Amino acid sequence: MAVAFFAYSLGAQAQQKLDFDPAFLELGGGQGAADLSMFATGNRLLPGRYLVDVEVNGELADKREIAFISDEPDATAHDAVPCLTRDMLAEWGVNVAAFPELAQAPADECVEIARTIPDAKVAFDSYRQLLQVSVPQAAMKRRARGWVDPSKWDQGIPAALLDYQLNAAQYAGSNYSNSPSRTSLYAGLRGGVNFGPWRLAYESSFLRGLNGASQFELIDTYLTRDIVSWNSRLTVGDGTTPSSIFDGFQFRGVQLGTDESMLPDSLQGYAPTIHGVAQTNAQVTVRQNGYVIYNTFVPPGPFTIDDLYPTSSSGDMEVTITEADGRVTKFIQPYAAVPLLLRAGSWRYNVTAGQYRDGIANTHPTFGMATLAHGLPGEFSLYGGVIGTDMYQAALAGIGKNLGRFGAVSFDVTHARSETNLADTNVVTGNSFRFLYAKTFAGSGTDVRVLGYRYSTSGYRSFADAVQLRDGTESLALGAKRARVEGTINQRLGGFGSVYATIGTQSYWNGGGTSELFQVGYTGQAARVSYGVYGTYNKGNGVPTSWNVSLSLSVPLDVLFGRGNLPGGGNSQGVTYFASRDNENRLNQQATLSGTAGDNQQFNYSLSAAHSNESSASGTATASYLAPFGRYDLSVASGSGYTQAAVTAAGGVVVHGGGVTFSQPLGETVGLVEVPGVRGVRFETNPGVATDGAGYAVIPYLNPYRINRVTVRTRGLPEDVSLDNPVLEIVPTRGAVAAGTFESKVGHQAMLMLKGPDGKPVPMGAMVENDEGQELGVVGMDGAAFVSGLPALTGQVVVHWGAEREHACHITYSLPPVKSNGDAYPQIEGTCQP
Repeated sequence: MAVAFFAYSLGAQAQQKLDFDPAFLELGGGQGAADLSMFATGNRLLPGRYLVDVEVNGELADKREIAFISDEPDATAHDAVPCLTRDMLAEWGVNVAAFPELAQAPADECVEIARTIPDAKVAFDSYRQLLQVSVPQAAMKRRARGWVDPSKWDQGIPAALLDYQLNAAQYAGSNYSNSPSRTSLYAGLRGGVNFGPWRLAYESSFLRGLNGASQFELIDTYLTRDIVSWNSRLTVGDGTTPSSIFDGFQFRGVQLGTDESMLPDSLQGYAPTIHGVAQTNAQVTVRQNGYVIYNTFVPPGPFTIDDLYPTSSSGDMEVTITEADGRVTKFIQPYAAVPLLLRAGSWRYNVTAGQYRDGIANTHPTFGMATLAHGLPGEFSLYGGVIGTDMYQAALAGIGKNLGRFGAVSFDVTHARSETNLADTNVVTGNSFRFLYAKTFAGSGTDVRVLGYRYSTSGYRSFADAVQLRDGTESLALGAKRARVEGTINQRLGGFGSVYATIGTQSYWNGGGTSELFQVGYTGQAARVSYGVYGTYNKGNGVPTSWNVSLSLSVPLDVLFGRGNLPGGGNSQGVTYFASRDNENRLNQQATLSGTAGDNQQFNYSLSAAHSNESSASGTATASYLAPFGRYDLSVASGSGYTQAAVTAAGGVVVHGGGVTFSQPLGETVGLVEVPGVRGVRFETNPGVATDGAGYAVIPYLNPYRINRVTVRTRGLPEDVSLDNPVLEIVPTRGAVAAGTFESKVGHQAMLMLKGPDGKPVPMGAMVENDEGQELGVVGMDGAAFVSGLPALTGQVVVHWGAEREHACHITYSLPPVKSNGDAYPQIEGTCQP
């Protein structure tokens, strides 16, 4: 009974107004009464507008400014409550139409969600500025995982963009004594202009090889925009047809089709990943349909390319590895889409008309193509398509089925008629049968991304094969494609690492031979020591058969010597051992010391020494710097018969209404954020990115149609800068330059000693504000107030106090131009005038 009575008395007191005796705060002194009316009922939430995070059923749904209101005569007696409207609830996923009172409420009227929706609740955490909304699942709209409300999609601002990568390498030594040139050059440019939802873009490349020949290619030029209501994209100009039904190829014309990136995460496909192993500091070039679409330098050892642009996400890719000593290795990276499965009632479509184009054929026939897929009940999907031109016609029909815990499969048949204009035959017809399988075995950690088999009769040609055969650019020695097997399997081994395998084989009719690619790899980690074993076998028509096995071992230096014995503070340093043997019995071994430096780890370096059983020792040194305005790489390699020096510069330029901003490589979709007038502001998840002299910074590689959180790195902000909120949420459309501003207060800081006209200190708890009503500080004991954000060395501030802010005065201040006591804030005394 005593415990119950005590708890009841505490609850009763919580509802009562508390009286403080301000005399307790007068420490001997004549300060006068403190104004504590704001705190008489605890730390109450007063009416006003607050920027808050909104969490719906435990998931972050929004960040916005919400009005908090109070109907009580004394606003300090009770917490203000959030004013939630019908439209807000609809944006957060509440099924407003199911509740008549909500559906009929005026758009700007506050609604009581706890009264209109049974079991719904609203709570506000003032410490975290978090509004928590709890709504029964039955009252929410049905949405797929990863869905973002299209009303939040940002089409971006008008802007012009340029994304560039420049590679140059100089070769010397006896290995290149007969080379027409000792220098290789590569330039890749992606640019465009944005206006509203429209994107005018182009992509080009320039390559000058050691053979002395130069090649400039205008890969793509197109105008595109999204059509939100259809989850579709319209493209006029150059593009690539989807590869989920027919084999993908490039075109010049008009295309309208479903853009899967607009769909929730759970409804999207995947992009190809290229694995390989380099023996030296090598140059990797990726070609598709004869065009150079990717070029980079990689250090010795296994490498992974997983950042290909979406325009290159369909069709097989030719990967060329050019070693520093001149050796060249090529292989074909197979790629096919996962089985096309759709939810019941959903559709995918694509309509394309224009001219066939690639970097090989000299003829460009006009064609029309249409594909359609539909999800049926029972987890079946039907799909099909047609391609028509004067020299080629094809039709495809297929079915897909979700087998539950056994994975997903699809099967389709294509019939094609091709006019070849060959001497022995003018028209060939044939069929192609394709089977695809995909499955993730959650319990065993097995992920079968694509396992496919295709069998074609001798008269079957794909559209690209038919064009090249008619044009004479297809190798007649190979003949028509017969059977093809391809797939990628990843297996996680728990604490023992993971293993992957890639297979791709293609056989031909009429004795054309077989091309084969097999890759396997195993990686693991034990006590922060990483290790891996890799193997590759490549056999191609016209290309010598080759194989390679390699081993890598990586150890952080602090594991070997202890963290306290190493320079560099928190920067990481490690040593790597790499060994490989190939089909020509070359044994290469290399040891590399690498690390990072800088407060944002924007510097990277490596030093390596290598030895081969066919030559003397060699060495390589690399350095990389990630600056706010670009990325710069430098490497030098030297060995028996060769010396290579390579440099890479990559970055971006954005021209917008506020000026010109230089940046790191842009990617396809970017954010342009501003901290007005503040230079050098950095961001948490973007190493090296910082605002320029105008206060702008470009945040690269944003995910379109998804929530991207940009967070200011508050450590290191200038003393005279404070941010109202260090986090922005951006939801850009594809290719957009989405703008956002971090509201900041920039100004001087000072300690004001305030007295009233009667000579007594201003009451404790009074608010100091500027002319715009922004709070600059709070008066403490003896009239002392620390203020920030003073716009000038001289000016005026306003002081308010009282529960109803009925008392006010102003003070004119004048700050010294230079601090007199080192880092101490200037102290200004003044009389507050009514």
